[in-house]
Amino acid sequence: MKQSSSSHLCFPNGWFRIAYSNEIPPKTVKPLHYFGQDLVLFRTEKGVVRVFDAHCSHLGAHLGYGGIVKNETIQCPFHGWCFNNSGNCTQIPYTNKIPPKAQIRTWPVREVNGLIMIYYHSQGHSPDWEIPELPEFLSQNWTSLLPVIRRKSSTSTQEVGEGSIVDTAHFSHLHPHTFDEIKGESLVVSYPTLTYKMYPEYNLSGVAKILGVEGKTSLDFTSYGLGCLVVRSSSKAMVEIETLTMFLLTPINQNSIDFHFLVSIKKVLNKPITALLKKFIKDSAIKTLKEDMKIWENKIFRTHPLLCDGDGPIAQYRRWVSEFYTDISVPL
Repeated sequence: MKQSSSSHLCFPNGWFRIAYSNEIPPKTVKPLHYFGQDLVLFRTEKGVVRVFDAHCSHLGAHLGYGGIVKNETIQCPFHGWCFNNSGNCTQIPYTNKIPPKAQIRTWPVREVNGLIMIYYHSQGHSPDWEIPELPEFLSQNWTSLLPVIRRKSSTSTQEVGEGSIVDTAHFSHLHPHTFDEIKGESLVVSYPTLTYKMYPEYNLSGVAKILGVEGKTSLDFTSYGLGCLVVRSSSKAMVEIETLTMFLLTPINQNSIDFHFLVSIKKVLNKPITALLKKFIKDSAIKTLKEDMKIWENKIFRTHPLLCDGDGPIAQYRRWVSEFYTDISVPL
């Protein structure tokens, strides 16, 4: 995303996805780069997940390249220093005298909904809210919540949230083959969440008509900070179709984010129909998001946009967004 003002070049505070739980088995060590910083993710032999600043406090080796898990510690590949789950050095192979400052900064980390998430705060504050467990993820009546898009995108978490939730005017113009019109919006903000409800009418494809899908549906958006957006939808077909999609947005640096999009649907009738519905929903979402990406990745951020009737509650959204920035105030 191109910036019209350097004041927007900072990261929002909150919880952000950095990995999937099933991709990090015990003894895994993985280098990461988010928020303009080098990090290391590892899982101990007992299954505890930790995220540290990447570089050893000794001589600066990157623990993500050659570092290994040793019991419940991570061992530096350079001189063998071991750091426990709290980031403190507990062993140096060639001395029993451990320097008191031999430690590495740790990051707050959680595993929830099959995701590994870390908490970023520009001033290093501890988390003051949590990502909740989703009942759909825990239910056997829903398909697995799996990523269908993984992409490094030159945009920001705010642009994606703003464009996906509250910019209702763009839907029928940018996506005319998908959306007909949007009706009945309502928005509620209460730190750290934003909820938004809309009732779009879809232009249906041949597959949807075969399945008996109705054009009218409801969309319920819940944004947990700027890193996790959950969308629940409900529409009628041969049976009621319920879907859950999730946007996971993690800043890489000041100019790009890690963009992941996940899909799950409530199981219906039998496996073939469930699979067909899931493919239809996935393909429709991918098509729409590709159209959005062309805009997001090439637009500039207007700190003072010229808004008009029908644009949606963009100003209200930006006031909510400002609560996640401590270094600057986000202009309307």
